[in-house]
Amino acid sequence: MADFTRRQFAALAIGGIGASFFLTGCGPQAASSQTSSADDAYKEATLVLGWWGNAVRNENTANLIDLYQKQHDSITIKPRPGEWSTYWTKLSTQVAGGTMPDIVQMDQKYIAEYGGRGALLDLTKHKALDLSDFPKSALESGTYDGKVYGINAGQNAYSVFANADVFAELGIETPDDETWTWDDFFEIAQSVTDASGGDVIGTSLVAQDADLMVWARQKGEELYSEDGKIGVSKESITSWFEYLLKLSSSGSGPNPDAFTQDVSAAVEQSLFATKKAAMGWSWTNQLLAYSDATGSDVRLLKLPSFDGNAGAAGMFFKPSMFWSASSKTKNPAQTAAFIDFLVNDIDAAKIGLAERGMPVNPTVLDAIREDLSDADKAGLEFLESIEDDVKSTPPIPPTGTSTVQATIQRYAGIVLFEEQSPADAAQALHDEMTGLIS
Repeated sequence: MADFTRRQFAALAIGGIGASFFLTGCGPQAASSQTSSADDAYKEATLVLGWWGNAVRNENTANLIDLYQKQHDSITIKPRPGEWSTYWTKLSTQVAGGTMPDIVQMDQKYIAEYGGRGALLDLTKHKALDLSDFPKSALESGTYDGKVYGINAGQNAYSVFANADVFAELGIETPDDETWTWDDFFEIAQSVTDASGGDVIGTSLVAQDADLMVWARQKGEELYSEDGKIGVSKESITSWFEYLLKLSSSGSGPNPDAFTQDVSAAVEQSLFATKKAAMGWSWTNQLLAYSDATGSDVRLLKLPSFDGNAGAAGMFFKPSMFWSASSKTKNPAQTAAFIDFLVNDIDAAKIGLAERGMPVNPTVLDAIREDLSDADKAGLEFLESIEDDVKSTPPIPPTGTSTVQATIQRYAGIVLFEEQSPADAAQALHDEMTGLIS
């Protein structure tokens, strides 16, 4: 088998989260149930803010901090920016050592991991944070075991990205995403590879947990069940692996080596961004980044389905990220007030716009709608266009599954390198995912 990619290795290192928690005896803590009133929201305090991001997000966040401190000179915010590849390992170490930032940027994969082990604050117990304008589904997405551990910082959806300029140059029509099937997707991808003489392949393959999740939803299953178990069957995983292998071996998708390199590549260096693939798979909040990287007309397409019905494609809205708080914070009221600023303040929204995903508070979204870039407006239009096609929200990933994406990608690589059959790899993946939860 090929060596692990850098991203896979970094993700697997996150497995230390559980060990760190258990070694330090970090279980449910009384601190996580603390409450606070709005009266203390602006009493003098120093708060630490941690997040992962890039240069653009770091600048936006610095501007947010400056604005808040100008509005409330009694509050000092200490920034702790980081990068995705090391963020989670560092955070687990901070939690174990009792130095977790007061406010942290959180991903849905880790809500149960941290919230279920008592490291996060139940944000519904703090009056300085107003959640009255948040849709119920947005609050549920950050809820675990009846407690809201994360406030949706922005919303996005998984979609197919299509480079309309590449399609036009090859004389191929951009797909009809209202009716296309998985067979159509394969044929279109193959036509791109054939028309370009192999210089451009039809589609990239990233094999994220979102890909398997959508495939499972179209089979009437979920990646995880409501009671915190594996919801996808071995049969569905097998059929998904078979489809990935078909795309790769036909040349309509990347060969195994190209796949391995692509899943670890930065956005700007990916197959789709470098126009070596006419279609790619990503989240809607990445549209601006891919548009800038390609310099092309990049369009968002609804996902293919088995029967050509977009309403049966298993699409869903996902929090791009959350704002969460440490259960050990010494300043819960001030922490809640700062999160309220991040998600409800219109001036704050005009700084961040859609960089962390499309705002969920409808009042805030309406206030910045006209300030969005053309790419972000297209992303918002796509999100609004799929509202009728989104039938349900997937269950939150249970405790123990923070490394599942890297695990899925590893087995996808094994299948593409033909080191295991799709059926054998599906059995092994299913067993490993079950073991992670156990």
